[in-house]
Amino acid sequence: MSETSPRQFLELLKKSELVETVVLKKSLSELSKQVEGKPVRLKALCDHLVATGLITEWHREKLAEGKY
Repeated sequence: MSETSPRQFLELLKKSELVETVVLKKSLSELSKQVEGKPVRLKALCDHLVATGLITEWHREKLAEGKY
């Protein structure tokens, strides 16, 4: 099985309803500024979401496995 892409991860996160859409968009905007608009790898995305308290390590693991 291939690794979950950042896009797939975000789709699962939205499906899970763990984070409000407005809050997630704001957080992703902040991340985009940090990486200066460059593509974001899954690890960096997950690290950001955990560091900002939007998801836990447990959520990170489950979502990366394709579960929501």
